[in-house]
Amino acid sequence: MLLSFGAAPNVDIADGLALQPDGKILVAGTSVVNGTEFSVARLNPDGTLDPSFGSGGKALVSFGGGVDEGRAIALQPDGRIILAGVATTPGAPGEFAVARLNPSGTLDPSFGSAGRSLVSFGGDDAQANGLAVAPDGTIVVAGSSTAGGQSQFALERLTAQGDLDPSFGSGGKLLSFGGTSSVANGVALQPDGKIVVAGHSDVGGLPRFALERLDSHGVPDPSFGSGGKTLTCFGGTDDEAEAVALQRDGKIVAVGRSAANNTERFVVERLQGDATTGGGGGGSGGGGSGGGRGGRGTRSVHGSAAGQNFTLSTGAACVAPGAKLGVTLTRSAANTTYGVSAYRYYIDRGIAHRLLVTVHGHHKTVTRYGPNLVTTHDGVVRLPLKRSISHGSHALGLVIRLQARQGHPPRSRTLSLRLGFAVC
Repeated sequence: MLLSFGAAPNVDIADGLALQPDGKILVAGTSVVNGTEFSVARLNPDGTLDPSFGSGGKALVSFGGGVDEGRAIALQPDGRIILAGVATTPGAPGEFAVARLNPSGTLDPSFGSAGRSLVSFGGDDAQANGLAVAPDGTIVVAGSSTAGGQSQFALERLTAQGDLDPSFGSGGKLLSFGGTSSVANGVALQPDGKIVVAGHSDVGGLPRFALERLDSHGVPDPSFGSGGKTLTCFGGTDDEAEAVALQRDGKIVAVGRSAANNTERFVVERLQGDATTGGGGGGSGGGGSGGGRGGRGTRSVHGSAAGQNFTLSTGAACVAPGAKLGVTLTRSAANTTYGVSAYRYYIDRGIAHRLLVTVHGHHKTVTRYGPNLVTTHDGVVRLPLKRSISHGSHALGLVIRLQARQGHPPRSRTLSLRLGFAVC
């Protein structure tokens, strides 16, 4: 169906959706009628306008006569309706704008100031794009704040009454995920109170999928990704997350777009609770079994051969050309008949980057095709990437050779592991 909030010619744009427990549908966005205002309509389950809501099933909200754009909608547990977006008055920077409506579609005067809340982040502009409501009625709003031509993730948390929550960030608001351009578009709340934010952040001038997890006070969660953040490259020149949701098992799903060569595609990313993506089964080589092959953006893969289990992992979401890709290999040996005799790393199925030989349980470097590997006390192998390596998705391969120890027949086994990473 088509909905209009005014006589033609007019502009009506829907950006948000919420479903009531009774099956009614709330649609929110922006309409240009007397000015540019928040707009919301409520539909019955059969798609007809609900005449008990607002005026004939529709309501408009203005924040003072400027340009007001509605971007998101959510329901509080008591059925009241929260709208979020940006309000801009002439000569002033944009502000986070939040309004609360009663179930009847009228502004709730007990919320904020006459049903509305306006919050400035002190920069040149601020825009709210995403909204989530906690079981206690508190409201988390995510978007961006721009100052001096650079933007950051911007978040605010309001109490159920529409006041800034002083227990969150600095006085109820915070800026995070710095860089030249970082914008949050979606937000979701975990049952433990942690906050997952999705958007994009520039890396080398190219937008990348960006996710961040904060604790209930707005502090980055160090158990998520790298310092609470993840960046993912899908091989395009513009990768942006637009929305995020949580599965019942705690996994995080983010969706958005990836643009390259005048083509844009849907992108879906699923992360474990620690921001790793699961690896799948794959082939094996030379008598090994259960080799792992990681999907795009994978951080760890597993495999086994000759009764021994291996995990190959990297903590890097994106690596710059000429940098070193840090790789960790862990091994648990249930069968001591075989020992590891050699490791061979390669990039994108190319020739072996290096050959590593195990001596008394430690890596010994044999130089091949370039400078030595860099190994440290933390057990991380750092593979230097050529400056000529292209941006986008790549694969790190590892072939492990296992040799029967003395006193046993001279047998060998090999295991192949493959791990995805991105250059950006």
